[in-house]
Amino acid sequence: MKHFYLLLLLVISHQLSAQWSQVGTDLGFASGDAGVSLVFNPSTNEPYIAYPDGGANAFKIQKFDGTSWSQVGTDLGFAIGNVGVSLVFNPSTNEPYIAYPDGGANAFKIQKFDGASWSQVGTDLGFTIGNVGVSLVFNPSTNEPYIAYPDGGANAFKIQKFDGTSWSQVGTDLGFASGNAGVSLVFNPSTNEPYIAYPDGGANAFKIQKFNLIVSIGNLNNFNLNILAFPNPTNSLLNIKLGKSYNTITVKTINSIGIVISTQYFKDTDVIETTVKGSNGLYFIEVSTDFGFIKTIKVIKK
Repeated sequence: MKHFYLLLLLVISHQLSAQWSQVGTDLGFASGDAGVSLVFNPSTNEPYIAYPDGGANAFKIQKFDGTSWSQVGTDLGFAIGNVGVSLVFNPSTNEPYIAYPDGGANAFKIQKFDGASWSQVGTDLGFTIGNVGVSLVFNPSTNEPYIAYPDGGANAFKIQKFDGTSWSQVGTDLGFASGNAGVSLVFNPSTNEPYIAYPDGGANAFKIQKFNLIVSIGNLNNFNLNILAFPNPTNSLLNIKLGKSYNTITVKTINSIGIVISTQYFKDTDVIETTVKGSNGLYFIEVSTDFGFIKTIKVIKK
């Protein structure tokens, strides 16, 4: 019985210790309804926070070193009204990127921190009006940043990606953004397709949509032929059985954003051996013959 009570005491003690505790001191001055973004640096495992400080009328970014919070670069933008912010790390460089609505510019700004200072990523985007949210995320296959935001000028949600030089539209505008609008953008880890969730003022409901990267490449089943590709998922090597022999075969490897990364030619065969080059993620293998387009095969490289 003595051991039972001792065990019970240990269990109760463990349960009592499982509670929330403060991480550093309070930060900033929160006036009105304000958004905040918290993320961990994948290299140092330090938490970073981005928030609108009502006292400074600006966005602050701070990191916690295990003892205290410290400023990361200078204050950014002009935070007015109820605003959202999105902070993420570039998976290839471990640099923090931030997207926020700048009340002074009436636009969304995207900036990155190189260890010394913040710098602009591309041009300003959209027109911010009212209470807005924003979502910034990296494509795990291409390491390109994608942003989703409500554009007050278009009264709709826009999704754009940055190719290293400029921002470009991803698909069409979505929904009707009116009033207080938040938005969330993520990538499906198995297909690398972007998914978005947003409030549609026209439907008075939340909508969730995904961007079908296959559509932009073309009809995946122009002919209903039994083509077999294996192994899938693959580490690199891919075998394709066509079901019959063709005189001329062209095989294109296309990445998840529709860019052709390799083209190969084969003759008089019904079996093809190819390799999927590039980083892990979603690819499309487009097979065409002297009789025309046959099929596009979706392949995952792991």
